[in-house]
Amino acid sequence: MALRKLVATARRFTEKFSIRLIVTLVGARAVYRVSMLAASIILLTTWGEDTFSGYAIAIGSFGALSFITTLGVEKCALKLIPRAKYTTRQLTTLFVLLPTGISSACLLWVLWYGSTSEHPALMMLAGTLAICGGLNQVLVGLHRVHGRPYRDMVNYLLLFVSVVVAVAGALLWELGPVGVMSIMVGAVVIANVILVPTLPMARPGTIRKGLMWNSVRTSALMSADEIAGSVIISLGFILIGLSEFRSQAAYMYVVLEGSTFMMAGFGYVLRILQPQISLYMRRGESAELMFSKARHWLRMIVLAGPPYLILVTVGALLWEHVSGRPAGALLIFLLYASSVPFFLAIGTVNYLLENHTNTSFVSTAIGSMSGMVGAGAMSLLLVPLTGAVGAMITWALADIVHAATVLLIFRLRAVDSSAGQAPAPLTSVNR
Repeated sequence: MALRKLVATARRFTEKFSIRLIVTLVGARAVYRVSMLAASIILLTTWGEDTFSGYAIAIGSFGALSFITTLGVEKCALKLIPRAKYTTRQLTTLFVLLPTGISSACLLWVLWYGSTSEHPALMMLAGTLAICGGLNQVLVGLHRVHGRPYRDMVNYLLLFVSVVVAVAGALLWELGPVGVMSIMVGAVVIANVILVPTLPMARPGTIRKGLMWNSVRTSALMSADEIAGSVIISLGFILIGLSEFRSQAAYMYVVLEGSTFMMAGFGYVLRILQPQISLYMRRGESAELMFSKARHWLRMIVLAGPPYLILVTVGALLWEHVSGRPAGALLIFLLYASSVPFFLAIGTVNYLLENHTNTSFVSTAIGSMSGMVGAGAMSLLLVPLTGAVGAMITWALADIVHAATVLLIFRLRAVDSSAGQAPAPLTSVNR
């Protein structure tokens, strides 16, 4: 019975979001992501390993700001606005003002921090690109949830053009990292300026305090997984930049750009369907089915993850020992590929738990933060000693700690997965 309902719901998804529309939206982002990967390879070849490593470390070190500044607003908006009846404009306004305020504070910090660094212009631009890129994600997400998906497509085609122009500048006019990054920052800023005025918003003074508090709380919890993952990656780049393995940052960055094509596409499809998933998970029998699947996947991660990770780590260290040199592009790629099952599994589980009950929602947020702390501590130990090998291993380790923490919380709280529980937060948006 539950399976038939799940199939019926999937059919309604395809009616709401036609396959053609999904392919168009994913295709636009895919073009942009492929252009970023191609740009990384071309720039690495053009500038050389040393120059590109500095560029990669700058972007990688500030990557977490994309998620810190947006504070999970895109996911929160896709979850809450479809449920709202009378507060749609107020929520939209709040979801624009919240990341804008945080972005302004982060931008001031980036300008101060960048001015004290060895390469101030490059660091300031990298931080600005991360902040504006995160805000851009929020704006296109809000347009999608308001029934304007093609603005998302046009946005990414504009960013694609900026990447092409930047790479052409590096090839034809010998632009360095600062010049290339300036073009990319300019394109994102222009896109954001175009997107903001066309959103349906209310006056800021009409937003109720209760709605504001609940929305901020929900956004903060929904951002936990993304912030935790991005902080671990940024920490890896920072530590690599301070170690003797600095040159490995170039290959780490290229591998991450390549993986983004797949991982971002996977996450983007989930976000497209999130408004319907959010409503679907409010139904008792359907929610119970999804919750039981999530718990099963968590157990699999905890039981199979540690021995698998130990095997991969030993294999990587033996590879380095036999070859007689630090990890190169191929080993870094293989290490990342071996971690992809963790990323996909925990990403799916986190997605389901975010849309289930208040208990599961808070539990997965706590799990994300515990994974960040555990993996961060291991990064401080492993990255200075093993370079990219240690960084890659800690990224997967974070997901194992995340899964173990959530299972522990469920056991301690004796989670009731029946339909009687309240759906995940913000049930008051329509009051």
